[in-house]
Amino acid sequence: MRRVRAILVFVGVTLAGIVPTAACALTLDAFTDALPPNPCLPVSGAPIVFQGVVCDGAACPPDAWSSCYQNEAAQSGLGGVLFGVPRAMRVLAGSDIAVTARVRPELGVVEVTSGGPNNHLFHVRYGTSAGNPLESLALDLTGLGALAFRIPLTGSVSSTEPMDVVVQLWGGPGAGPPNADATVLVTASGDVVAPLSAFTTRFGFSFSDVWGIDVAVVDCNDESCPDEPYPARAYTIGPITIDAGPTATGARSWGTLKTRYR
Repeated sequence: MRRVRAILVFVGVTLAGIVPTAACALTLDAFTDALPPNPCLPVSGAPIVFQGVVCDGAACPPDAWSSCYQNEAAQSGLGGVLFGVPRAMRVLAGSDIAVTARVRPELGVVEVTSGGPNNHLFHVRYGTSAGNPLESLALDLTGLGALAFRIPLTGSVSSTEPMDVVVQLWGGPGAGPPNADATVLVTASGDVVAPLSAFTTRFGFSFSDVWGIDVAVVDCNDESCPDEPYPARAYTIGPITIDAGPTATGARSWGTLKTRYR
């Protein structure tokens, strides 16, 4: 095995058993909108974020390595994103690795490729972690009867070459700031489920006041990551949903919104 470590959550399974089937689901991102054309690829205008060896015949020659890379794209008001809040998508990797991400609206997924052999990161944020009320989700997960985050992942992942999916939640202003996170070890294609019961909370975080949500996919995400090559990856994620129980109520409190936006 590449790594041996204690894990709290598997795909769809907690220490207490199988995550129950949700009575309803709230869509965080249906991935219905492509990324904007990448400014580092002026000929093709490919709607991707990338780092590493990506060239469309203008920004690179005669060097095969791009002279610039645009590895992040921020958008807002997207129809497929909950409440149209800002969405920032990015990729990161070591200096000798090519990694790309693109939204495939016709499939409702994000398509990610990583060339290995270094650790890679795909990351998408909804709302804010910086306490800006104008960008906040203002999401009451407790009021929704939320059970878990559900992130379908399909592609090159296995028990011998696993990946981590990390979900981090950000609260309103405060020391820290308030936040919570859960890590899921993924060993096969399928629905990655992060139950709210598996989250570690910090600095007074409340599930009733979620301002931002981060979802990250990474080859390895802890201090025990091995010093060995990682494989090339090709996988998709999406759509991202939130499982909720049968007593779900409104996601946003009108009183809370008035207070924040006045």
